[in-house]
Amino acid sequence: MSEWANEARAALALPPTSALPRLRTEPTLASMESALRHVDILYGSAEQRPADLDDELLDELDAARADPTERSFVLDWLTRVVETELSWISDTHSRRAATEHAAQILSGCTSALDDGDIVREFTFPLQDETGVPPHIQTAQNTTVPSPSCASFSSVPGARMSVSVCVRDAPLPPSDAHSVQGAAQAADAVGVQTYASSVILCDLLVRCPSAWHQCLEVSSRPKSTWLNERAFRVMELGAGTGIVGMVAAHVVSHIFGQWTNACRPTVYVTDYHADVMKNLFYNVEHYLHVPEEHVDVQCMPLDWRALHDLVYPERAHGQSVACTPPAPQSISLLLVADPVYDPMHATWLIAAIVYLLALPDTDADARAHIVLPVRTAGRLAGLYATVDDALAAQDARHGFRLAKRQQMRLPRRPGLGRQDESEYIWTELAWRATA
Repeated sequence: MSEWANEARAALALPPTSALPRLRTEPTLASMESALRHVDILYGSAEQRPADLDDELLDELDAARADPTERSFVLDWLTRVVETELSWISDTHSRRAATEHAAQILSGCTSALDDGDIVREFTFPLQDETGVPPHIQTAQNTTVPSPSCASFSSVPGARMSVSVCVRDAPLPPSDAHSVQGAAQAADAVGVQTYASSVILCDLLVRCPSAWHQCLEVSSRPKSTWLNERAFRVMELGAGTGIVGMVAAHVVSHIFGQWTNACRPTVYVTDYHADVMKNLFYNVEHYLHVPEEHVDVQCMPLDWRALHDLVYPERAHGQSVACTPPAPQSISLLLVADPVYDPMHATWLIAAIVYLLALPDTDADARAHIVLPVRTAGRLAGLYATVDDALAAQDARHGFRLAKRQQMRLPRRPGLGRQDESEYIWTELAWRATA
């Protein structure tokens, strides 16, 4: 009997519910590698099996794979591995390799999907209301008009509802085949959907007007300039694009009711080539909104390029080719989980400074950032760099970005990496320097 067959017999003798370590105990790298090998034998691609396996063993493997209880447990366990990125393991290369291994197995466990990809469906608002701020809970119970978009369901006294699908692609490999090379592979975390994006979408659908007064559901927006120029929304660091896609649904629903308002635009942006490939796919295949109600544009945008335009004397000099939009042209900027390196916050704040409409154009122009507070691993404490970058910014056209409000949001059941203790929602607006 081959070594693989011996391993298969051993894996069959101990089902995953008994064999896999509990992630809350922060198992060692060796334990995780052994567990992933166990799962790979049972649930990995059939192409990996030796050709000389006997029929009896193949039947036993197929039966084990068909067990719904064990399969559900394995899918949940693998999902948690990918979400946590095994942040407690200090060896970066080994941690990433194990996370990629888990993602590959998870992809193989999902049927009727593109190889290596997982399609996730979300419906907002989420059923669980844990941590929803009181002003959002109060506003979401207001009566909303009849829907103008098929993806919405709303009746008098009922909540607005948005359903959207996104494809999560595998994490690019750290040592080969990332489109932009291994040096930038770590920046491609946006090929997957993270909890901050889900929370932002949930709060946006519950109360659109909390994000900008032009997104008032129950009455015509008060801003008269909407008859003369378009309302523009942009998601920065869009990743899978879930925030921009949900925003497009919300904007389409609201502006589709008004006949005289200019057609609004929603920009869905990122910069990494691996991320952009998946982002274009999601927008093309899973975003279905009436074109006459909203113009949706998916485009590359590198925050470093905007930083260099705002601060030429501190130019970074290295950025992905992109065509920046006009300065001060965006009324609503949405950002979720954007900081994975100390410099990201500096570039992000500069991008907001460049993009956000000034008060003489839109007095209610806002930028909203939802950040996870990570307390362990390589990302611990990076959330604080956003406040640092905000404090270090220079004035522009007589204004400075300032916090309009900031609140902490608790973890949601079933969402988030293990090292995320809570989330910070920061709303930025212009404040005159004089």
